[in-house]
Order: sequence, then structure tokens, then C-alpha cells
Amino acid sequence: MKTPILLGIVATALFLFSCKKDSISEADLSGPQTTYINSISNYYENWDSDLESTDGILQFKSWDHFSTTNEEILLMSFEEVKDFENRFGFYSQRSILKDIISAEEELTEEFYAPYSHLSDDEIYALNLEEPKSQLYREAVENNLITVEEDSREAHIYHLSVVDGTAAPLINAEGFVMVADTLWQYTSSQIKFCASCTISERAILNEASTTDHDLGIVTFTIKTINRDNCSWDGNLNKGWNSTGNKRRARFERHGYSSTSDNCDNCFMIVKYYLHNEAQRKRWGKWKYRNSYKPWFRWDGTWSGNGNFWYCTNDPGAPPSFQNFTFPLTGFSVPIGVTNTPMSNRRYSGNNDTAVKLHPHSDGQWPPPPNSYPPYNASKCWGSCLDVYNISIDGKLVESYSNPVTTYQLTDG
Repeated sequence: MKTPILLGIVATALFLFSCKKDSISEADLSGPQTTYINSISNYYENWDSDLESTDGILQFKSWDHFSTTNEEILLMSFEEVKDFENRFGFYSQRSILKDIISAEEELTEEFYAPYSHLSDDEIYALNLEEPKSQLYREAVENNLITVEEDSREAHIYHLSVVDGTAAPLINAEGFVMVADTLWQYTSSQIKFCASCTISERAILNEASTTDHDLGIVTFTIKTINRDNCSWDGNLNKGWNSTGNKRRARFERHGYSSTSDNCDNCFMIVKYYLHNEAQRKRWGKWKYRNSYKPWFRWDGTWSGNGNFWYCTNDPGAPPSFQNFTFPLTGFSVPIGVTNTPMSNRRYSGNNDTAVKLHPHSDGQWPPPPNSYPPYNASKCWGSCLDVYNISIDGKLVESYSNPVTTYQLTDG
């Protein structure tokens, strides 16, 4: 059973961080006022007062509400996030990851304290086996985090959830409520139940594919085929050395998928940047709270999508036509970032995913019925594609002083 393990993760983290605060980070010293929002359509003014929670699951009025809250949280300090989550009895996957990083850093410092008189090379030569925190071990066991590398040179890991941008607003099991629909984000699926209440979340948790009778729709992110597109770009690219035993990188994560086992399919689209930064200490690269640089993003991109327009006139055989739409022609749900992206700034070391466009969080049907005879059925013909991508990433001095300190390479 995974639930006891998840409860263990939550309990362990709450105990650790009721006893101490996060280490002072470079980002905390120059944090922004949270009244400024980088870039968002249809800002939801009452995002805080309208928010509710039940059983540790956040409840939003709409996707505007969800997106605005997400952007606000990305610009909060560590203490502000903790206060926010405690107020709603909520513990996000993003906070779990931050707490894992803190627990790992604290344990590492204690482990190497007796060797502090040695150089990094001398410590490396000892070939010591580092311990892992309980919070980290439980997260790995429960597939909450995925380990990319755990060697003598580096320790690299990230949240397993298929949409990193949801991490600030979903609990350990991946649940969130938007309007009257319950959503769950896992390591391989995004799924929703239009008829489930929060108390009935076990129904959605156990669902593995679309079930129209239960009002459940699933999106399985699998190998690329007609129903799935991936445009990861420079996923797992090399790190950029930023000097003084520090390094940073960004990755593009992108995919679209039609819903599983469907007739007139829905589409889900995710495209975002994942920011990472590490510091080398005791001879090993790790995520550390002492290094949370500010990233600045500028960029443009384009793309298109295809859907089938199907007619079945009386006395005539079915007719199928395939239409290609540019991204600008879609009724993309509001609350997303549009191209161009300009001067967007976020801090972090492994916990910040920046939404790009297109990015549909809702039940996204095919485009409007705009062809004669205007009563034909429509469904997605294939997944969306994004191309002509140009992303400019920089490290900057601070949020309020976005002077470039390092130019990140892309590719």
C-alpha cells in the first residue's frame, strides 16, 4: 500500500521542519513583493480568500484561480509558502521536494563534519558512503521522486510527477479540485473525474483508463505515437558552470496527449521549463539551500495541432477531413503564458517549473465547429506540435535587479 508511505513522508517532513527553519539562501535575501505577477492572463483577484481545502486537498473556483495562485506561490519566500500551506492544512509536492533538499543537506553536513580539515580531493579519495535522509528514502520508495544520478560526483533527482508546474498545488498523492472536477497527477498519468467528490478520491486513484460511465478521463504519457507528441528539446542537457563551485541548467519539458480510450477525445498539453542549480561541497555536486539563483527567461515559439472533422450526411458515406490549426487559432484556456515570454524571473534550485504556451490544464475539446455544415462531430486527429523554439536563459543578480550574471546555453 502506498498511502502509509505517503503519510510517513508527510509526517517526517512536518516533524523536521517544525524544529528548524530553512537555511538562508541567496534568493531569500532579495525576495520580491508578491503583489507583482510575472506574466498571467486573467488574474484572479480573490485567489487567497476564495481558496478552500478539504482533507489536505486544495479547492479552486476555476483554472484562472489555479493559475494565479500558482504564480503567486512561485514568487513567495520559504516562510510565506509554509504559512500559506499551514493555513490550509496542505502540504504540496513542491514543499516535499524542498524539504528533502534541506534534510539531505543537513545530514550531509553532519556526516562530513569530522572531515572538515580535509580538502575535497582528500575526502573524495576516502570513498565514503554517504547516508540518505529518511524523507529522501521514503520518497524514492514511493516513486515521488526520480533519481537521475547518484554517484561519487553528483546527486541529481527531481519530482516524478508528469507535470512539474502542478507541484505547488497538489498533495503527495497528486490531488487537486478545480471547480467541480477532481484531478490527479501521477508519475505517468493526468486524470480527472467530473462526478467525484474529494471523499470519493479513491475511485479516481484506482482508475487506470478512461471510464465514461464513471465520468473519468485519463491521459497516459507513453511512448511517442499518433496520440502522443514530445518536444523535450534539451532534456538532460549538460550543466553550465557558473563559477565558485556552482552550476546551473534548464530543461524544456513538453508533450501533448489525447485522452485514453476515447471517442471524441480531449487533449492535454504541457510545456514548461525546469530550473536547476547545484553547489559543489565535500567534493560532490548537490542541490543546496545556499545556492538558489535567480533565473530570467525570454523566448518565442510557434506550433500547430490537427483534428478530424467528421460528417455523416443522410444517404452519403461518412466523410473525414483533417485540419491543421496554428496555435493562435485555438481557444486555449486562459491563465497561460503566451508567446513572447519576456523578462520573467524566478529563483530556485530544483523546485521551479515555468509554464510555457500552449499549456492546457482543463478538459480541452477540439477547436470550434467552424466548417459547413456546422453540425459535424469533431475529435483530435493527432497531438499538438511546437517548433521554432527560441529560449534565452540567464542568471541575474536578483529579482529587483535583473542584471545578467551568467548567460545559460540552450542546446
